[in-house]
Amino acid sequence: MVAIVRSGLVLVNCALWGRSMISTYLGYVTATKDMATTLARVAKQASVKSDQQYYDTHIGKIKNVDEFLADQKLYSYAMKAYGLGDMTYAKAFMKKVLTSDLSNSSSFANKLTDNRYRQFAAAFNFTANSTKPSAQSDAQKNDTIGLYERSFANEATLAKQESAFYSKWIDKVANVDDIVNNTRMRDYVLTAHGLDATHISKSFLKSVLTSDVNDPNSFVNTASNFSSTSAQATYKLIASEFGFKPDGTLSGATAQTEQQKEALISRYDNTVPTLTTLASATSNDQYYHQQIGKVRSADDITGDNRLFSYVKSAFGVSSKVTAKQFSLAVSDKNYAAVTGMTEMVSAFNFSPDGSLPAGQPAQTDASIKTTSDKYMAHYADARQTLFKDAETHYAAVVGKIKTINDFFAANDFQSRDLPTVQEMALRAYGIDKNEVSREQLRKILESDPYDSKSYVGSLNDQRFVDLAKAFNFDSKGHLRPAVEALPLASMNSFVSAYSKAKNLRIDGPDARKGRQGCEGRGQQFHQVDRQGQER
Repeated sequence: MVAIVRSGLVLVNCALWGRSMISTYLGYVTATKDMATTLARVAKQASVKSDQQYYDTHIGKIKNVDEFLADQKLYSYAMKAYGLGDMTYAKAFMKKVLTSDLSNSSSFANKLTDNRYRQFAAAFNFTANSTKPSAQSDAQKNDTIGLYERSFANEATLAKQESAFYSKWIDKVANVDDIVNNTRMRDYVLTAHGLDATHISKSFLKSVLTSDVNDPNSFVNTASNFSSTSAQATYKLIASEFGFKPDGTLSGATAQTEQQKEALISRYDNTVPTLTTLASATSNDQYYHQQIGKVRSADDITGDNRLFSYVKSAFGVSSKVTAKQFSLAVSDKNYAAVTGMTEMVSAFNFSPDGSLPAGQPAQTDASIKTTSDKYMAHYADARQTLFKDAETHYAAVVGKIKTINDFFAANDFQSRDLPTVQEMALRAYGIDKNEVSREQLRKILESDPYDSKSYVGSLNDQRFVDLAKAFNFDSKGHLRPAVEALPLASMNSFVSAYSKAKNLRIDGPDARKGRQGCEGRGQQFHQVDRQGQER
């Protein structure tokens, strides 16, 4: 790590040799009025003022230890600040000090008995053994994974909040437009059935909700209105959960009976959160037993997202398997074998076209029990996939990222069921994949999150700033050194050196004021460094 003291301004950046040491100001401590008055006499001295101005102007241009040592005026000023002025001539010796690894007790600086050398090395740490830049440091990686895990708990909490809102407002609905024109209500209904509200028009949903499922000529019973028979089954299910007349008014006292409302809320609470708890699993199992006897075709399975998810989980099939893939597996045994769905398909009595032979149920009693037992035994497997497997994969892939293009790469075939780096990162920072395009996300990651005037700063959204801070891409999408917090020892060293330099040649009452001012500014510096890491 490279840390530079700049007369009250501290710049920190993990840098490589040959790269600019300074990319971002992590801390700036303003002078107090008393301090300015106290130091006025010393600051007016031409030589002191000149040296300080030179240091402030040139320290940011230094790229490596050789440049630092070659600039005599800069180098000597720094040496004097640490009380090492009498060793300014010994550049070879000081280079060994500056390139010492302070984490190694056997390094050159750590073997010296004079503590000033270790302080100097900590302040100007041109570590010879600098590691190559990476897309994320270990700390950034751990933070992202931690936020990713937390997002699942947040998801369940938010689901409960949405359900409380829905439960309150559905009883007040007097017309279908009260749902269709209310974004939150509309999203709730569609999300509960695994549908993306952004792809469904208000007029289409209104036609669904005002359909009579018992009328063969109604909107939901007209196959040409839907992209597939499975999609038709989904919307037919939605229509059956509400009581609206064709004109949009209520057919009963409320838009839903108490039983319908409880069923929809249960569907939302048990399918929207990604992780399934024991309580949710038990509820899903009960739902399966209630519904399986009503199934008349494969579309009745795939058209009910809760039932379909249950079946896939029971037989260990990827949650990403679509209705179309399930239908192909039912119709083609070879496809089922290749895709690992043979056992799942064999548990049902569907004909190749997805229908049931006359008089036969979707499953025998034995198959129902087997499916139920499998589900209760394997529902928690998703936790292994979402946490341990996903996090292990994430850590491995992030470590191989060379440019920003790798951030957007898809998983290989073996890891196809795991979330990608992009998916995990967006989820960790609370960003929906539909909120930003790939090009916008690229611009966010290539922005300087510490510059309020940068692209990411102009968005005024802390989530995007935090995401940009979590990765180390420069403006061209290449890796850059990571910005890290200063170690406490280094901060204390900076404060101590600053205090000594500022109180040079000050006696009496002025010295006491100077020390008090430096202590105050030192506390501010510690606070600014912490805030810089928290933002």
